[in-house]
Amino acid sequence: MKIIITENKLNEFINKFIGDYVKDYNRYKTGSFLIYEEPWDDDDYANHDSVVLEHDSEDGRLLIRYRLVKTISDMFGLTLTDARIRIKDWFENENGLIVKFVESDKIAGKLYFNNEDEDTNN
Repeated sequence: MKIIITENKLNEFINKFIGDYVKDYNRYKTGSFLIYEEPWDDDDYANHDSVVLEHDSEDGRLLIRYRLVKTISDMFGLTLTDARIRIKDWFENENGLIVKFVESDKIAGKLYFNNEDEDTNN
């Protein structure tokens, strides 16, 4: 069975999925950073890197942990680059912030944004 969905509806669905995915995360600001952090069990704190999204308003960097990128990529059949772009777009819309570039652990290079033109320069 084939399902045809418009790009606009797909974007809406992806945005809703990301919002639902992080809705129970701790969201807080410290200094120039806005952080989304997974709740953790006190017993597992030392073995768990709980920060999933981290935006630095001083340089416009958005750090997106690989596990979130991979989840979005796998769920919607997107490349890792496209998944990072979708997460960046959601983050900007949700928080009213500008992202100048994206970094992710386990993914080489930075993804730069300049006037809506995406570039994968290192």
